[in-house]
Order: sequence, then C-alpha cells, then structure tokens
Amino acid sequence: MKVKQAIVTSCMRGLEGGSGLCLYSMTQDLNAVSKDRFEKASVYQNDFRYQGPVEELPVMMTADRDQTGTYYLQQVKSVLDYGGNGRKGNVLSQMLLVCEQGEGLSWPPVTCFDGPDFLKEMEPSKVLSSEPPDYLPELDTIRQNPELSFEKICSFVQKLDFSLYLKVLDTVLGLKKQDKRLIIWDTPERILYWMAAIQYAFPYAVNLEMSVSAYVYDLDMTRAILCGYVEGISKEYISSPGDILLKEGVLDTQSGDRESSWSASLKMAFLTEEYDYIGQFNAFLSRHGFHGLNEEIYVLYELYMLLDSKDALDKCRYSIKELLSAASGFLSEDEKVVLAGNIFQAGQTMKMKEAESQSAALELLEQCSTQKSILALQALDRSLEGEDVEKSYVDSVNELWKDYLFYVITSDETGSKELEELLETDNRRKVLLADMEMAANPEGSLAVFRDYYEKLIEENTKESRSTADKLLRVYLKNLKDRVERKKLWGELIRV
Repeated sequence: MKVKQAIVTSCMRGLEGGSGLCLYSMTQDLNAVSKDRFEKASVYQNDFRYQGPVEELPVMMTADRDQTGTYYLQQVKSVLDYGGNGRKGNVLSQMLLVCEQGEGLSWPPVTCFDGPDFLKEMEPSKVLSSEPPDYLPELDTIRQNPELSFEKICSFVQKLDFSLYLKVLDTVLGLKKQDKRLIIWDTPERILYWMAAIQYAFPYAVNLEMSVSAYVYDLDMTRAILCGYVEGISKEYISSPGDILLKEGVLDTQSGDRESSWSASLKMAFLTEEYDYIGQFNAFLSRHGFHGLNEEIYVLYELYMLLDSKDALDKCRYSIKELLSAASGFLSEDEKVVLAGNIFQAGQTMKMKEAESQSAALELLEQCSTQKSILALQALDRSLEGEDVEKSYVDSVNELWKDYLFYVITSDETGSKELEELLETDNRRKVLLADMEMAANPEGSLAVFRDYYEKLIEENTKESRSTADKLLRVYLKNLKDRVERKKLWGELIRV
C-alpha cells in the first residue's frame, strides 16, 4: 500500500460537491473511517488574545494511529481566506496516511513534518475554481524535512546537557507503563527538535507506537503521549498528575541519570554525527519485530553487544538471569547459540563463577535445535586445539558437553538416535555420548554399546581400535559405578 493523501481547506468546490471549508480532495479509495477522523480533526485553535499574523502561528502536527490501526501524519495550518480579503478563520489541513506497518516512512515520523510532501499553501486558481478537483495521487514514500535531518538534530543535542537528554529518553520509555505523557513547553521550533531527537534514538516500529502532537491548543483534548505546548498560543496550562513537564530545558521528574551501554552509544552517535552507532542496533530491533516503548531496550542493547563480543559481559550492567530472560523469547536460534558460546567463554576469564556461565550456556542451548547446539559445542572443541589452553577450560568444555548430551538423552525418546547421527564422524564425542547414554539408562544402553563397539572393531584401523578401547573402559567404569554389577556383568559376558 502506498501513501494516501487528503486535504481540507476553504474552496469553491470540493471533490464531493461541497463548498466553503470542506474536503477539497483525497486519494481515490481512501477508507471512510480514516477520512472521517481527518475531517473532524481539521480544526485550528489558538488563544483568542493572540493578535499576531496567522503565518506566525505554530502548525498543528500530529502523528498517530487511527481507529483502523493505520498510521497517519496530519498538519493543520491557520491561513487567510483565499479571496484576498485578509479574513481569518481558514485552514489548510493535510493528511498523509500510511499502512498499519508504516510502509512509506523511511525516517522518524516527526522529521517528515513540514517536509516537501506537505503543502506550504494552496494555489488560489485551484481552490477558487468551480470545476471539481482531481483525485490526489498516491505517494511512494514521505520525504524528510531537511531541517530535521540527523545532522541538524545532532547540532541541537550537542548544545544540550547530555544527561538531560538521557533523562528525557528514560522518561519517554516509562510513559506508557506509568500512563503519563510528556509535555514539551517551548518554542514551536524547539518542540519539533526535541521530538525529532527523541525519535532518532528509537527503532522505526517503536516510533510508530509513539503518538505525538507538536502543537496542542487544549491538552485535555489530545491522546498524544508527546505534546507540544506554546505559551501565549496554547490554552492556559493546568497541572495534572499524569503530566511530566519539560519546560524550557528543565525536566520536572525524578528520573535518574541511568548509566547504560545504550546511553553511551547514543552519546557517540550525536557527538560524532554518525547514526550507525545507534542505527545498527535499531535495525537489529526492527529485524526482530521489537516495537515496545519500554525499558526493555536497555537489556536488549546488552544482548546485542554480547552477540558481537564475549568481552561485553565484563561491562554488562545486568545479571545473567536477566539476560537469559530477555533472550528467551527474543533471539533467534542462531543468535542463542552464539550468545551461549560467548557467555560460556567469558565466564572462563572474568570474575564470574564458571558454574554460572556453564549453566547459562546450557539453558540457551536447550532452547535450540539439537543440530545447532551440537555445532556450537563442536566450535568450542576447536577452541581447545591451541597450545596454551588451560586444563580448567578443557574440563569446563567437557562438562558442558556432558550436561547437554545428558539433557537431550533424557528429555526426548529419539534424542539418542539424533545425537548418534550428528556425532557419526566425531569419534571423541561419540565415546562421551556412550558414557552419557549409560549414565542415563545403564540397561538400555547395552545394545547401543555393543553395536558401536563391534563397528569400531570391524573398521580395524589404529584410530578405531583406540576409540574402541576408550569406549570399553568408559562402559566398564559405568557398570561398576552406576548399576547392579552382578546382573549386567552376566549380560556383558554373553555379548
């Protein structure tokens, strides 16, 4: 679906036959619900005591979802009558309607306000014509206002106390949970800069959940969670318990100066004017369909960093338990096995109990397919091939193998068979598999041991004979340690 348009203004003849202030034109097939909402919202209000020129009045700019779930941008400007008589009371209202997923928007929505696709004025010859207007075309995308580009907003943020900016973001993340709204009390230009700075920090889908109104006359009549208040033009403000006020650079909330890796990347992005510092993370969130306007974004950034490097765990401000909880329903299987390997290896070198890192890695592997988990464990085996590998690390890898194999064998009736197929060419771990099978089911593993042992003897190579000897020693040890010796020794003799 492309971007649909609609315009309400005073005209001689509108698309539907009306005259005066009415629907001038729209894109064909605009749905009736969205059209009705747009027409009702095409009203401009300001303080009656304002005596300045209408062109200096702030533009009402709203971005939200309508009753159909469709996302829209709407601007309402106060303009003079087109007849040249200087009469006030006319409006130029324009809506750009995108689909539910926001296709057609490549930028933070508020940065498209007052951009090239929003009309500055109507041509008098068109609105004063008695001929019916044509339908408005669909747009492929909504273009950005160059004055709200990332570089321009970086210049704005660089002049702020950056801790204030971070507190504002932290406040925005808590608005829905606390059922509150943020009112930005400032000049029209700075209100728009603040809103753009907020939206640049978040991924695309999150911004679509952030209802905004850059200028509001009556705060009681809006559902936006980001509102702009212009003193002397908006209706007199009456404090409400649900309001958090950002008034001329002062935030009236107890929001702390939260230290986080995400905050550090934001600072780098705005100081260097390199969007990639946050853009790549936002793309990561978008790939996973994340759209929550909440504080989960902090821990998800830590996961994002841990996927890139095990060293990120050293600076992580979240517990392993919190990381695993976030990863469980968010990361893909491929990402979980990477995270498992990085957490496991980090636990061997940092001030963290080895048992905790091993337990975390095991929990992640248990959430993945057996095939992917085995590949991850074999990757750890390859890390043992160096000359200076510590014995404690080797032991930890072996323990992780044992725990995982035992988990698969005991949790799935077909687990042993799948493991045998996956480890067909891995003689080292085939022996361990036999050990775990015997540990899990000493009696039932006898037939498996016999088939495997006979196959190794038949191969009659130096490697297969060595593997067979190891297997026999492992099996005999398990017989002595774990089962009733008398009964199974008899079965072994018959073999």
